[in-house]
Amino acid sequence: MRHTRRNVIASIATLSAGGIGYTIATDKATAQTNLNITEFTIPDTEKEIVDPVASARLNVSADYSIEAEKQPTRVILRLEGKRSGEYTQLAATELTGLEQSMSGTQDLDGNLLDLPNVEAVDLSPSTQGETKSMDLSIRLKMTVKRNGSTLSENTVEDMVSINVTKGTASASISIGGSGSVSISES
Repeated sequence: MRHTRRNVIASIATLSAGGIGYTIATDKATAQTNLNITEFTIPDTEKEIVDPVASARLNVSADYSIEAEKQPTRVILRLEGKRSGEYTQLAATELTGLEQSMSGTQDLDGNLLDLPNVEAVDLSPSTQGETKSMDLSIRLKMTVKRNGSTLSENTVEDMVSINVTKGTASASISIGGSGSVSISES
Protein backbone atom coordinates (compact mmCIF):
# COMPACT_ATOMS: atom_id res chain seq x y z
CA MET A 1 0.00 0.00 0.00
CA ARG A 2 1.32 3.35 -0.98
CA HIS A 3 1.35 5.92 1.89
CA THR A 4 0.03 9.08 0.42
CA ARG A 5 -0.22 12.27 2.36
CA ARG A 6 -4.05 11.90 2.47
CA ASN A 7 -3.83 8.32 3.91
CA VAL A 8 -1.34 9.38 6.59
CA ILE A 9 -3.51 12.35 7.70
CA ALA A 10 -6.63 10.15 7.76
CA SER A 11 -4.79 7.52 9.88
CA ILE A 12 -3.60 10.14 12.37
CA ALA A 13 -7.11 11.65 12.63
CA THR A 14 -8.67 8.22 13.24
CA LEU A 15 -6.09 7.36 15.90
CA SER A 16 -6.58 10.71 17.64
CA ALA A 17 -10.37 10.43 17.61
CA GLY A 18 -10.13 6.88 18.97
CA GLY A 19 -7.83 8.03 21.76
CA ILE A 20 -10.16 10.87 22.75
CA GLY A 21 -13.17 8.55 22.72
CA TYR A 22 -11.35 6.09 24.96
CA THR A 23 -10.36 8.81 27.43
CA ILE A 24 -13.92 10.10 27.72
CA ALA A 25 -15.37 6.61 28.12
CA THR A 26 -12.78 5.75 30.77
CA ASP A 27 -13.47 8.95 32.73
CA LYS A 28 -17.24 8.33 32.79
CA ALA A 29 -16.82 4.67 33.67
CA THR A 30 -14.76 5.43 36.77
CA ALA A 31 -16.76 8.48 37.87
CA GLN A 32 -19.51 6.61 39.65
CA THR A 33 -21.22 8.28 42.57
CA ASN A 34 -23.34 6.88 45.37
CA LEU A 35 -25.75 9.56 46.48
CA ASN A 36 -28.10 9.14 49.41
CA ILE A 37 -30.65 11.57 50.69
CA THR A 38 -32.07 9.98 53.80
CA GLU A 39 -35.71 9.87 54.86
CA PHE A 40 -37.82 12.83 53.80
CA THR A 41 -41.09 13.56 55.57
CA ILE A 42 -43.14 16.70 55.95
CA PRO A 43 -45.97 16.59 58.50
CA ASP A 44 -49.44 17.72 57.43
CA THR A 45 -50.29 21.23 58.57
CA GLU A 46 -53.44 22.61 60.18
CA LYS A 47 -53.82 26.29 60.98
CA GLU A 48 -56.65 28.47 62.25
CA ILE A 49 -56.57 31.99 60.87
CA VAL A 50 -58.55 35.20 61.22
CA ASP A 51 -57.01 37.23 58.37
CA PRO A 52 -56.28 36.02 54.81
CA VAL A 53 -53.08 34.03 54.27
CA ALA A 54 -50.11 36.20 53.25
CA SER A 55 -47.50 33.44 52.85
CA ALA A 56 -47.07 29.71 53.29
CA ARG A 57 -43.40 29.09 54.09
CA LEU A 58 -41.91 25.63 53.72
CA ASN A 59 -38.72 24.98 55.70
CA VAL A 60 -36.82 21.79 54.95
CA SER A 61 -33.66 20.39 56.50
CA ALA A 62 -32.03 17.98 54.01
CA ASP A 63 -29.62 15.28 55.21
CA TYR A 64 -27.37 13.90 52.47
CA SER A 65 -24.26 11.79 51.87
CA ILE A 66 -22.12 11.55 48.74
CA GLU A 67 -19.52 8.90 47.89
CA ALA A 68 -17.79 9.56 44.56
CA GLU A 69 -14.85 7.89 42.89
CA LYS A 70 -13.79 11.29 41.58
CA GLN A 71 -14.19 14.63 43.32
CA PRO A 72 -17.34 16.48 42.21
CA THR A 73 -16.91 19.99 40.85
CA ARG A 74 -20.52 21.02 41.51
CA VAL A 75 -23.30 19.79 43.82
CA ILE A 76 -26.74 21.42 43.62
CA LEU A 77 -29.61 20.81 46.05
CA ARG A 78 -33.08 21.95 45.01
CA LEU A 79 -36.40 22.20 46.86
CA GLU A 80 -39.29 21.78 44.44
CA GLY A 81 -43.05 21.51 44.69
CA LYS A 82 -46.23 21.10 42.69
CA ARG A 83 -49.96 21.01 43.12
CA SER A 84 -50.35 19.48 39.66
CA GLY A 85 -48.26 19.33 36.51
CA GLU A 86 -44.51 19.82 36.58
CA TYR A 87 -42.35 20.53 39.62
CA THR A 88 -41.35 24.15 40.22
CA GLN A 89 -38.20 25.17 42.06
CA LEU A 90 -38.85 26.93 45.36
CA ALA A 91 -35.23 27.20 46.51
CA ALA A 92 -31.77 25.96 45.54
CA THR A 93 -28.26 26.04 46.89
CA GLU A 94 -24.87 24.99 45.62
CA LEU A 95 -22.80 23.13 48.20
CA THR A 96 -19.25 24.26 48.92
CA GLY A 97 -16.20 22.46 50.30
CA LEU A 98 -16.68 19.55 47.91
CA GLU A 99 -14.94 16.24 48.58
CA GLN A 100 -15.18 12.72 47.20
CA SER A 101 -16.82 11.59 50.42
CA MET A 102 -19.06 14.08 52.17
CA SER A 103 -22.24 14.32 54.16
CA GLY A 104 -24.15 17.02 55.90
CA THR A 105 -27.37 18.88 56.47
CA GLN A 106 -28.61 21.79 54.40
CA ASP A 107 -31.60 24.02 55.18
CA LEU A 108 -33.84 25.26 52.37
CA ASP A 109 -36.81 27.61 52.60
CA GLY A 110 -39.47 28.51 50.03
CA ASN A 111 -42.90 30.08 49.77
CA LEU A 112 -45.56 27.62 48.58
CA LEU A 113 -47.48 30.56 47.11
CA ASP A 114 -44.72 30.77 44.46
CA LEU A 115 -46.00 27.50 42.94
CA PRO A 116 -48.27 27.62 39.88
CA ASN A 117 -51.92 26.88 40.78
CA VAL A 118 -51.35 27.88 44.43
CA GLU A 119 -52.67 31.27 45.49
CA ALA A 120 -53.37 32.88 48.87
CA VAL A 121 -57.12 32.70 48.20
CA ASP A 122 -56.78 28.89 47.85
CA LEU A 123 -55.76 28.81 51.52
CA SER A 124 -57.91 31.66 52.85
CA PRO A 125 -61.43 30.64 53.92
CA SER A 126 -63.86 33.55 53.90
CA THR A 127 -66.48 32.51 56.47
CA GLN A 128 -66.10 31.48 60.09
CA GLY A 129 -65.76 27.71 60.50
CA GLU A 130 -64.94 27.14 56.79
CA THR A 131 -61.84 25.05 56.00
CA LYS A 132 -59.80 25.14 52.80
CA SER A 133 -57.53 22.17 52.06
CA MET A 134 -54.76 21.54 49.59
CA ASP A 135 -52.43 18.61 48.85
CA LEU A 136 -48.97 19.35 47.48
CA SER A 137 -46.10 17.16 46.35
CA ILE A 138 -42.72 18.35 47.64
CA ARG A 139 -39.34 16.96 46.63
CA LEU A 140 -35.65 17.41 47.24
CA LYS A 141 -33.45 16.94 44.19
CA MET A 142 -29.65 16.67 44.40
CA THR A 143 -27.39 16.72 41.34
CA VAL A 144 -23.69 15.87 41.50
CA LYS A 145 -21.55 17.05 38.58
CA ARG A 146 -17.94 16.79 37.50
CA ASN A 147 -16.63 19.12 34.80
CA GLY A 148 -20.13 19.74 33.42
CA SER A 149 -21.20 16.08 33.28
CA THR A 150 -23.83 14.74 35.66
CA LEU A 151 -22.36 11.95 37.79
CA SER A 152 -25.49 11.25 39.80
CA GLU A 153 -28.92 12.65 40.53
CA ASN A 154 -31.33 11.61 43.25
CA THR A 155 -34.74 12.78 44.41
CA VAL A 156 -36.94 12.10 47.41
CA GLU A 157 -40.49 13.32 47.71
CA ASP A 158 -43.40 13.53 50.10
CA MET A 159 -47.01 14.67 49.98
CA VAL A 160 -48.18 17.34 52.40
CA SER A 161 -51.77 18.27 53.21
CA ILE A 162 -52.53 21.82 54.33
CA ASN A 163 -55.81 22.62 56.09
CA VAL A 164 -56.67 26.21 56.97
CA THR A 165 -59.78 27.07 58.99
CA LYS A 166 -61.29 30.52 59.49
CA GLY A 167 -61.62 31.25 63.20
CA THR A 168 -62.95 34.16 65.14
CA ALA A 169 -60.99 37.07 66.40
CA SER A 170 -60.95 37.51 70.12
CA ALA A 171 -59.57 40.17 72.37
CA SER A 172 -58.93 40.44 76.08
CA ILE A 173 -59.54 43.80 77.60
CA SER A 174 -58.25 45.00 80.90
CA ILE A 175 -58.94 48.49 82.08
CA GLY A 176 -58.11 50.28 85.26
CA GLY A 177 -56.63 53.46 86.47
CA SER A 178 -56.39 55.92 89.28
CA GLY A 179 -57.29 59.56 89.64
CA SER A 180 -57.84 62.35 92.08
CA VAL A 181 -60.09 65.37 92.43
CA SER A 182 -58.70 68.74 93.33
CA ILE A 183 -60.80 71.67 94.43
CA SER A 184 -59.61 75.20 94.16
CA GLU A 185 -60.98 78.42 95.64
CA SER A 186 -61.73 81.55 93.67
